[in-house]
Amino acid sequence: MMEFLPLALEYGMSVDMFWFYDEEYFKAYQKAYFNRLSREKWIEGKYILDALYEVSTTIMPVLCHNGFSSFKPKDIDTIPYRNKPIDFMNLDRLKEKEKHEITEEEREKRYRDRLNYWV
Repeated sequence: MMEFLPLALEYGMSVDMFWFYDEEYFKAYQKAYFNRLSREKWIEGKYILDALYEVSTTIMPVLCHNGFSSFKPKDIDTIPYRNKPIDFMNLDRLKEKEKHEITEEEREKRYRDRLNYWV
């Protein structure tokens, strides 16, 4: 069991949890750890892909225009690299929902629409 302790600590388990809890906790922490790593690597890949696309749409038209090809620079639409992190949790959308409060009239109208749907 002692050989698994460093792994458990790396997964985020405490020493007490490792020694006194069921082994299912160890498996759960292991799965969560690898899910977290996988998600982080996917996000890194997304940022790298965006950066490569931005570089290719910025540099390639210049190279093509300088005589490397008959390809015209106007054929590629350049996109600016993102100026803020990717919002995976859709926090902007949640904030908009919080700002938009449903009035009593809207609530009644939605209720009537749902009733009319079933009739």
